[in-house]
Amino acid sequence: MTVKPWKTIAKKQIYRHRLYNVVEENVELPNGVTIPDFFIIETGHSCLVVALTNKKEVILNYQYRQGVQKVMLDAPGGVVDPGEDAEAGAKRELLEETGYQAGSIQHIGTIHNEAMTMRHVKSVFLALDCTKVQDQHGDEAEEIETKLVPWTELGELIKNNEIEDSATLAALVLAMQHIN
Repeated sequence: MTVKPWKTIAKKQIYRHRLYNVVEENVELPNGVTIPDFFIIETGHSCLVVALTNKKEVILNYQYRQGVQKVMLDAPGGVVDPGEDAEAGAKRELLEETGYQAGSIQHIGTIHNEAMTMRHVKSVFLALDCTKVQDQHGDEAEEIETKLVPWTELGELIKNNEIEDSATLAALVLAMQHIN
């Protein structure tokens, strides 16, 4: 591979929020061209869970997404809290958002959303033999409706563009490598 990384010459924080930072970087490309105002959104670590019941039903959530101003169908997940490991965060998010608990869980990959303009790591987990153990207890800003989808019908949902969230689509591709 001959592609080389860019060099960060200077970095300045423009905005700080509890969930993310906006930074402006002055970068130099390998060909010598400089970009004095390259903006990056830095976020914390998050997790996403492809969760299946013992009947091979995928546990998905309908949630309103302000960024695209629509209700979307996506996998459970969220921010990994400070001091929490990603697996613990995945188990917690699955339970909070859906009321389901995993019989087993394994890390199946890492994805980076919008890698050109975001510094963000999302750990993807596969949770099997999930059972409903409680009601949902999402955050105050979350209104969630859970939908169980047979694993064999996922392809049709994707084909019909009913799952549009890029992280969920990537997580499902990773899960497909582990499920027959």
